[in-house]
Amino acid sequence: MLRFFRSAVHIAALTFSGIAVTGTVAGAQQEPYPGFDAYVTKTMADGKVAGLSLAIVRNDSVIYVKAYGVKEIGKPDKVDENTLFEIGSTTKTFTSALVGIMQTDGKLQTRIGPGVSTAA
Repeated sequence: MLRFFRSAVHIAALTFSGIAVTGTVAGAQQEPYPGFDAYVTKTMADGKVAGLSLAIVRNDSVIYVKAYGVKEIGKPDKVDENTLFEIGSTTKTFTSALVGIMQTDGKLQTRIGPGVSTAA
């Protein structure tokens, strides 16, 4: 589960930091797993999501990039690699997730003042 979460955070970091990933896809642009596109499309319909863009990263290489749906429900403009999405307050979640991953990996050093306990 943590491995999947790390991948999701990495994808989100690429997406929200403004890095263009469309030109760095290794190999042919084909469905990464059987039924993947159908799953994404169904999940979008179930959640009433107008459109999204995603990237799958494996070993520091973007292996799949695809845009799904439209920019706004009821309008014909399709989502593409240049579509900008509002992210609201989701950066707080990504930041806290990255801090948790860094702590787990031992890459975060905390200096807490006297009288403050780190015990749960």
